[in-house]
Amino acid sequence: MHNLLPKEVKKLLQREYLLRILTVGFVLGTFVGIFATIALLPTYYATQTELRFEEGEKDRLTGLLVGEEEGNNPVETLARARNVLALLQAQLYKKQYSTITTEAFDTRPSGITISSVVFDRTARTYVIQGLADNRDALVEFSRRLEASPRFEKISLPISDLARSNDLNFRLTLTLALPDNS
Repeated sequence: MHNLLPKEVKKLLQREYLLRILTVGFVLGTFVGIFATIALLPTYYATQTELRFEEGEKDRLTGLLVGEEEGNNPVETLARARNVLALLQAQLYKKQYSTITTEAFDTRPSGITISSVVFDRTARTYVIQGLADNRDALVEFSRRLEASPRFEKISLPISDLARSNDLNFRLTLTLALPDNS
């Protein structure tokens, strides 16, 4: 095969193509970086908003505990204490929900697909629904959750174990009361 270009021109063209490729790569990388930064902005603002909200709640709780308003009326003090307890309990449940949901996903064996997690604060229960490939995987998942000290009771209806494959299940987890010792 004959080369029609002299070596100097060929080297010059190779450099030019390399420069074009590097320029296109740099411009593409810049656009990807700008796009990634823009895509992260909503998450950043949501996090900052929640952080400001948490700081405001902390300041409000501190104000309630200290009792910024005048007077030492026992009824007002008791009402303030009840408000503080209610707010603290709501915060506790909020943190527990994410922790327990993460624990449920981390302890599931292979063959378990979780489709929903519902928390009922008044009944202190979590309801986990999903699909198990087989009965053994579902029983293993139930046993792993029973081993957790977070739960007082695990309820798996026997009807969920009727089939041997492709089982739709509904686990009801009752939270254990916190140890106040």
